[in-house]
Amino acid sequence: MRYLGVTLLILPGTLLLSACSGSGTEDLDEWMKNETASFRSHIDPVPAIQPYTPFVYQAYDMVDPFSSSKIQQIKGKGANSPDPNWKKEALEEFDLDKLLMVGTLNNKKEGMLALIKAPSGELFKAKTGNHIGRNFGVITSIDDTGLLIKELVEDSNGDWSERGASLKLVEQERK
Repeated sequence: MRYLGVTLLILPGTLLLSACSGSGTEDLDEWMKNETASFRSHIDPVPAIQPYTPFVYQAYDMVDPFSSSKIQQIKGKGANSPDPNWKKEALEEFDLDKLLMVGTLNNKKEGMLALIKAPSGELFKAKTGNHIGRNFGVITSIDDTGLLIKELVEDSNGDWSERGASLKLVEQERK
């Protein structure tokens, strides 16, 4: 009985598939041929390869824009440029963001002094007029909350300009 049910399902499917094949599809074949003929695309031919023409460099007598000599010609010729021969002070070795102002001293002889802690842990005393930082900084004033600095910075044209900076007193927790 079981085989009879399977046979009854397979037999009609086979008959339907065989009915679709064979004759009667000529008009379908003709229609497909006509439709696909209009789908042909046009491909342009590959362009001809142009022969290589080398570039002749004729600016040998001009300054090379990538050489360091061009940079050296400009450097240090601007207005407000610092004295290249001055004797560097200890606090000029460090970037300002690495230095900490940890206290002040008021000395009758020297006036207000700032205590500056270097990244190495060393403490330095600094007064107004001392140089600090890597940008030719000079301490202009010191008070109980921090110190003000005038720096000289160079732009890409070799001109020097002043800019202000400061170090604020760092409050440390007592243990």
